[in-house]
Amino acid sequence: AAALRLEPTELIPALQTALRLDLIYDLDVSARYYRLNDAAIMQRLLDNDVSGRMAFAHESIRLAAYNLIEAGEQSVVHLEIGRALLSASAEADREDLIYETVFHYMLGRDLVTIPGEKTELARLSLQAARRAWSETDTHQAGAIVERALPLLTDDGWDREMSLTRGLNEMAVLCALQNETDIGPEQKEKFDLLLRRSSNHAEKARLYETLIYHYIDAGHFKQALDIGREALRALGQRTPARFTIQSAIFREIVKSRLSGRTPDAQPHVNDMAEMSDPEKLSILRIIHALLPAALFADIELLMVLGMTGANMSVRNGLSRYSALCFGVYAFVHHRMRDYAAGAGVGELMQAAAQRFDDWNARALTRYFYAAYILPVQKPLSASAELLHSARELSMQAGNLRFAVYSVCLSISYAFFSGMELNKIVSLFKNDRDFVRNHGDSDALRLWNFASRTLMNLRDRSETEGHGDPICAENTLQQIEREGHMLVAVVYLSYRLLLALVYREFEAAYAVLRRWQERTADFVTSRFEEGLLLAFEVVILARVHAEQPEKEQKALVKRMQAALKRLQPLAQHCPDNFQALYLFALAESAGVQGAVQEAMLKYRDAREAARKHRLLHLEAIIAEYGGRFYRENNFGDTARLYLREARDAYVAWGATARVAVLDKEFADDLGGATEQPEETMAEVAAESIPPEEAESLQGMRGSAGSDLESVLQSSRLLAQEVHPVELHRKLILLAIRHSSAPRVFLVIRRHNRLYIDARGLVDTGEIQTGLQVPLESSEDLSANIVQYTLKAKQAVHLNDAAYEGVFKEDPYVIKYSPRSILALPLMIEEEVRGILYLENNMTIAAFTPEITQAMKILSSQIAISMENADRFQNLQQKVEEQQRALEREQHQSRQYLHNVMPAVIADQYLERGRVVASLYRRVSVLAVEFDSFAHYTEKMEAHRLVSELGERYSYFQKLADMHSMYRIRFAGPAGLYAGGFPQPGAAHAVDACQTALVMRLYLQKLEKFRLNAFEYGQWNARFGVQSAGVMAGVIAHGDNGFGYDMWGPAVDMAEFLRDTAEPGQILITAETQRLVESYFETEAGPMLQWAGKELRTYLLKGIRRNLAADADAAIPNDDYLERYRRLKETRQPV
Repeated sequence: AAALRLEPTELIPALQTALRLDLIYDLDVSARYYRLNDAAIMQRLLDNDVSGRMAFAHESIRLAAYNLIEAGEQSVVHLEIGRALLSASAEADREDLIYETVFHYMLGRDLVTIPGEKTELARLSLQAARRAWSETDTHQAGAIVERALPLLTDDGWDREMSLTRGLNEMAVLCALQNETDIGPEQKEKFDLLLRRSSNHAEKARLYETLIYHYIDAGHFKQALDIGREALRALGQRTPARFTIQSAIFREIVKSRLSGRTPDAQPHVNDMAEMSDPEKLSILRIIHALLPAALFADIELLMVLGMTGANMSVRNGLSRYSALCFGVYAFVHHRMRDYAAGAGVGELMQAAAQRFDDWNARALTRYFYAAYILPVQKPLSASAELLHSARELSMQAGNLRFAVYSVCLSISYAFFSGMELNKIVSLFKNDRDFVRNHGDSDALRLWNFASRTLMNLRDRSETEGHGDPICAENTLQQIEREGHMLVAVVYLSYRLLLALVYREFEAAYAVLRRWQERTADFVTSRFEEGLLLAFEVVILARVHAEQPEKEQKALVKRMQAALKRLQPLAQHCPDNFQALYLFALAESAGVQGAVQEAMLKYRDAREAARKHRLLHLEAIIAEYGGRFYRENNFGDTARLYLREARDAYVAWGATARVAVLDKEFADDLGGATEQPEETMAEVAAESIPPEEAESLQGMRGSAGSDLESVLQSSRLLAQEVHPVELHRKLILLAIRHSSAPRVFLVIRRHNRLYIDARGLVDTGEIQTGLQVPLESSEDLSANIVQYTLKAKQAVHLNDAAYEGVFKEDPYVIKYSPRSILALPLMIEEEVRGILYLENNMTIAAFTPEITQAMKILSSQIAISMENADRFQNLQQKVEEQQRALEREQHQSRQYLHNVMPAVIADQYLERGRVVASLYRRVSVLAVEFDSFAHYTEKMEAHRLVSELGERYSYFQKLADMHSMYRIRFAGPAGLYAGGFPQPGAAHAVDACQTALVMRLYLQKLEKFRLNAFEYGQWNARFGVQSAGVMAGVIAHGDNGFGYDMWGPAVDMAEFLRDTAEPGQILITAETQRLVESYFETEAGPMLQWAGKELRTYLLKGIRRNLAADADAAIPNDDYLERYRRLKETRQPV
């Protein structure tokens, strides 16, 4: 400053002005740079420099710097510039100069010898690297860190531990982000960081970073290996191989009895947060591993989920608990325990909500939508939840899961029967988002869906060229990488196309290649039911071409698939009933049961229609039509094929429609060829064949004659459904007016709403919009309001330059040309306005067109009135039908509560039930001990609650073991087995039920002993096997009841009354029937009806058949014996 005769405060701006623009970036061409780019900047500086000192400083400093550089002193120049910038920004925000400061400082760092200055430079470099990282410039961040690390020698860990750790962590992060794998140098830094970590939390964070890196790169196996290493390092024992064995599932079942599962714990809001840092670190690693296990190792996923859920229940919740609960819910689903799965799923959502963690909430909603909801509710519910998951993921910055949510929602759109043109809109909306943010797997899922859509709409490009949706090298890569979830989605799309285009041999080959590999990844997902049904259909279609031995094997496979599909259809008919019935029809056809197959095709078609599964309705109708045709039922075949074509048209599968039209030209009755998807052709599809020919050009039909208009009026008069009426009137208005833009505005509750619109340019027609007129900019609200109030048409030949509306805001902004607004009136009341606009042509609506539209508008108003009346009438009928169904359901539920379902159905069908004799039945009588003690000591509401809890669980146990409750009164209950359906296992069922009831009471009292001051609940049991009578007994005019009577009932109650608390007394007849299953010992000799009665005490299951120490839970050998016994037929 002294040499340049400047004040110190003037030196810094002079330095910045002179050097920042050229010298610091390109010393070799600085003169040229200065001449070309610096002149304007320098001129502005000189204009504001009254004293001229700035210009002098600029030139002087440049000269001094060049002299130093020519003398080989570049490092000196850069170091001094860096120090000057650092000093200048000491009192202000350093962020705006940080890159420039670090740049100069680093070029002169070899001249820095003071330890404090080195530390300050390292800290400044870390700050600059973090800023570059936040700006996603990871390469620059890595370069800064690599230059800064040598400033801190080995003693940096001792002097500046946090700074040294921060630099090393940033180096590892940058290496992970910039490379697919970390090299030896970065691995050494990673190991050093682990060794220097002072606690489990720091180690867990490092491992978590590395795991997520491999997951983002799609290297799931490497992520799992790192996870195993992390768990071992954190002190969590990990087995060499993660496998799910039957013992684990038995443990889950046992734990459910003792109340240790998460769904038996208090509500999430009442649970404490996890405070143990070591356990929290382990849970953090488990949470990080779950996405990798989801894609690569389902068995490991279940082990990790159960471990994490168990840790959360025992040690308190954390932000990592929610997803573990979700996986535990998935485990319940794999066990087909859907109710428990839904309960734990609610815990998952509540835990995510409690911690207000956007990422956790997004992940749990994604998991719930992908794994739990599709077997509970229609796929549309999952799609809505996926949309929510996508929004939450984007708010959390987790774009990867947002993309996966989009891809899965597209898949669900296909298999929920959504119209393909709507799916096209979804593709258009999300295409750029998926391409910009999706990883390789997400892009594969997107391409699968895209190719499937193309094949359904235009088959010609891909027909005959191998796999229509995925290249072979991509499939091989999926196999090598083991990404089986991607393979599951591929399999779903591929088999769908195979069924649509009847490519059975190719589908069979695809099944053989992928089915076994993906088996673990489809269990309890929606795709399980889908692929099971597709498998049955494909096996049925290739059955005839196989050798006889292979045919038998295929039939067994079909039966096994149907057995697995049935519970899904029963639990969630919305998604699986139509698939199950379709598979049953195909299976019956293979086995020659023609009549049964026809019935199943009919039921399947109705189920698909009921649940609005357009794609299945089309496929099932086509397959049914072909089956009827093969069996010489020509008229029915034609009906089915026409329905198939209509459903394909509604779905939007234009390529398949063309194939059907060509193959079944006679059966389809001259159906028109499916043209390209424009507005005119959509209109033609909506009008009967005799009308379609006159709709050849939507724009070119403006000169329609009177007869054509009258035909259109008759067509509108036939339509009574409001949505379809609005769609047709938009189409016909376009046809007769050649208007590119048509809107239907409806008056409802004294407000105007845009209900339908047609836009020819985009090929778009929409109904049911319900958009308030005042909030839309699609048309002129003032013109519509004027038409409503004046009750007369508005006709403008050039709206922007003539008429009273040329100053209208809409007209000024969009400059429309021709506008025609027509009131839709009935008895001087305006029901709506038909608004037509042409923004390209002046005087587009000629007098002929205007007159035609006025004639048409009169019929539109009448049809709208009729449609509203029809809709109101239909709503009343539906309400009455629903009320009747509710009454019937309540009646049926009441009857099912007082008598067996089979008997109840007889009563509903015939109005009476004949008393019956059942010769082989086992009766179980049970009574709670010391009940009078409870009634004296316990409050009434608590007694009822305690008794109800035990009877409820007794009912569940009875249902599990095929025992029917006859009655219960106060402390006593009566159950019967082998009734009303006969069976050979009735005695075993009764004894096993008594054992688990006793075990339940023992476990429950042990669990609640400290909290219960009234003593233990206990019970006595008696079992007799003999004949009984049962029937409906009238109670005068007050109703009726179903009851059972006979010596077996009396003897069972006698044994119950004689037994000691906790004892199960059985007769010799029962002992004879169950001695190969249970251990017994001689009981007391009793007197019954003047005769001696030999009794036995039931101790438990035989040791070689028991799975637990209490001898109440059966093992696999017991279950196999029991299965064979159940299959034994026994006469009544």
